[in-house]
Amino acid sequence: MYAEYGFALHEAGRTDEAVIYFRKEKEKWPESAVMMDKMIRNVQRQEEIRKSRTTKDTGSAPEPGGQKQ
Repeated sequence: MYAEYGFALHEAGRTDEAVIYFRKEKEKWPESAVMMDKMIRNVQRQEEIRKSRTTKDTGSAPEPGGQKQ
């Protein structure tokens, strides 16, 4: 149940909360550790990608080569 709720949170864009529920699943059912570790990595990776796209869209990060255009 924790994993399902965590996935629903992830789909709603609430990634920090999703990770909490994936960890609860892992603690309650240790046999799910491999899958939950993978879910946590994927959610965190997707969040990093989303943040980097947001930064690029706002123009707050310098372009490669150190110059903004």
